[in-house]
Amino acid sequence: MMDRLEEGIEEIKNEMSNKENPVTEEKTKPAAKKAAPKKKAAPAKKAAAAPAKKTKDKDENLVTLKGLSAQLKLDPRDARKKLRKAGLKAEGRWAWPAGSSELKKIEAALKAE
Repeated sequence: MMDRLEEGIEEIKNEMSNKENPVTEEKTKPAAKKAAPKKKAAPAKKAAAAPAKKTKDKDENLVTLKGLSAQLKLDPRDARKKLRKAGLKAEGRWAWPAGSSELKKIEAALKAE
C-alpha cells in the first residue's frame, strides 16, 4: 500500500510541476500588425455630383470698376483706393449705369493722379 501511496504522490508532484512549467507546445499569438496608413479618397467628380450654379444675368448697361480698371490699365484694388480717397463710395457693387453723370465722375477720379 505504501508503494501505491508513493506512486500517487509522485504523480501529483509531476502534474504540479507540469502546470508550473508546462512543456506542451502552446501556439503563440502572431505579433500585432501596425495599422497601414489610411489612403486618401479620390476626390469626387464635382461636375456630376453638384448641378451647375446659375450665373446672374449681367446687365449690359452697367459699367464695372473691373472693366474701367482694365481700360485705364490700373489694378482694381488701387482703383478702389483712389475712389475712396476721392469720396466716391459705391453702395454695394462697384458698377454704374453706362453714360451716367456718376460714371463720368468716377472716370475723372481714376484718371487723376
